[in-house]
Amino acid sequence: MVCWFENKDGDGLSWSGHTIEHSFTGAGPCSGIDVSGNGLLDTVSAATELGEIAWWQTVKYSNYGELTYSILDKGADDLDWGALFWNSVDPLQTTLSVQVRSSDNPDNMGNWSQDITDSYFDLNDIFDDTDRYFQYKVKMLTENVSTSPVLKDISVAYGSDPSPPIIVHTPVTTAPINSSIPIEAEITDTQGIIGARLYYRMAGDANFTYVVMTKSGNDYSATIPPDYVTEHGTEYYIWATDGFPT
Repeated sequence: MVCWFENKDGDGLSWSGHTIEHSFTGAGPCSGIDVSGNGLLDTVSAATELGEIAWWQTVKYSNYGELTYSILDKGADDLDWGALFWNSVDPLQTTLSVQVRSSDNPDNMGNWSQDITDSYFDLNDIFDDTDRYFQYKVKMLTENVSTSPVLKDISVAYGSDPSPPIIVHTPVTTAPINSSIPIEAEITDTQGIIGARLYYRMAGDANFTYVVMTKSGNDYSATIPPDYVTEHGTEYYIWATDGFPT
């Protein structure tokens, strides 16, 4: 049997299955690929018991989806709000945004905020610290049927932290052209780190690209791809946050 599953209510907890094919016995993992050439991802699978490979054409798709998270309780009404922070992959022709709301009454959460597209957003700009309850909604849109944005993780900080993260790193000053550059750092904070990124660019470029750093204890690592290591030079910096604007 070949099936796909639909998230019914946007909270990630309620799912409904839809059968594509009943008689494809022993179907293995399915893949999405545009076999028909109509710009939509079709379903491809192999059945070892039947010794067959088959595909099913998709004739329409939804270019929009959203996930509404359950209401969170910060535990007290005298704790400061920190930042909303997330990591995502946003290919060309895709958009990922987040809406938030807070309240002192979980039965009346009020109106959603405007769309937030900056992946680091200070909630103090819109929330009252006396609001104890918090909720967010992730909205994803694509204009390209072959791809979509991907939310990797999302965090919200509250409480207090007067000191910023401490980053200990030995700068890389030389590297062979067209070779990858591993970057390592020790990052610590009294309240913990909720995110760390490595930003890099070719020297002279206007914009930086970033990659999420991998964590192992207090050690963080990431790699600058060889395409960014040219005779013109490479520029990079390490960014970390504990969720508070200090």
